Amino acid sequence: MVSIVVTTHYRNDKLGGAIESALGQTHDGIEVIVVDGSGERHAEEVASEYDVNYIAQDEDRGIAADRDLGIETANHDTIHFLDDDDRLEPTAIELKNKVLNEREEVGVVYSGIKWENDHEVNPNPDIRGNVLEYALVFEMSPCLPSTMLLDREAIEDVAPTAKLPGDDGPMKIELARRTQFEFVDSPLTLKGESEDALSSGGEEIDENYESVRLTIIDYYDDLYNEVDAGLKNKALRRSHLLEAAVRMENQFWSPRAIQHMVLANYYSSGFDIECMGGLVASFFGRPAWDFGRQVHNWLILEDSHEGSIA
Repeated sequence: MVSIVVTTHYRNDKLGGAIESALGQTHDGIEVIVVDGSGERHAEEVASEYDVNYIAQDEDRGIAADRDLGIETANHDTIHFLDDDDRLEPTAIELKNKVLNEREEVGVVYSGIKWENDHEVNPNPDIRGNVLEYALVFEMSPCLPSTMLLDREAIEDVAPTAKLPGDDGPMKIELARRTQFEFVDSPLTLKGESEDALSSGGEEIDENYESVRLTIIDYYDDLYNEVDAGLKNKALRRSHLLEAAVRMENQFWSPRAIQHMVLANYYSSGFDIECMGGLVASFFGRPAWDFGRQVHNWLILEDSHEGSIA
């Protein structure tokens, strides 16, 4: 028996597809819970058309609080999250649940994703078992909430997730501290590409934007020292690289992007062609950055197990 928690926030045009994919699972015993995070029951009309358990927040509390409410409401011992712009393949729950039941020590089973443009990102074969070091350096792709089947005891031990800083990263770190991860090597989640995607926050980016990832690194400073102090530099390198990418995607030219690329190179170990190339491209603005990204995609993303969703 599995509870699928569909979180939604002012996207009724997407919600129906997410619900239908949850109800259309080949696995028997599916409970679908729709958590409306709008604070004004915006999704009630859509949800009422389906055989689901609809619950609504009394105010807009954020995606983490919506998931926490879904966990509290769920009636089953296994939980799967699903954002309203994502879809599950019909066999997603059946395949993941089989793996979860086979391995008592595993509390999280995730899968690959497929973007709307048909590009697939499948799990890195190394990211299984004890994944804490990968979680601490934000290298868990494609492990996202919409790909994760969770043992209830594991996620309840982490909840409320709303108390954690930032995005989905801390939830994965906390789960990795408590349980092992496994995956199904197949793209079982169809990933939406909405500009305001729930799991990414969808914020407007300007030069005063503060990095969520850098906040997370500060929050876990003691844990980095406990596990491996060198991981903090790897996390800082990746965070500054991603922050530069966010700015270059939102602005034609950004002095903060250049600053982030300088710091990404500083925290790199030895010669780092990705960071050096990014630094050079950042000086010339978005056209050069986009060209560099195309080259990177051609060299790296041909292998779906080497892809990134960030």
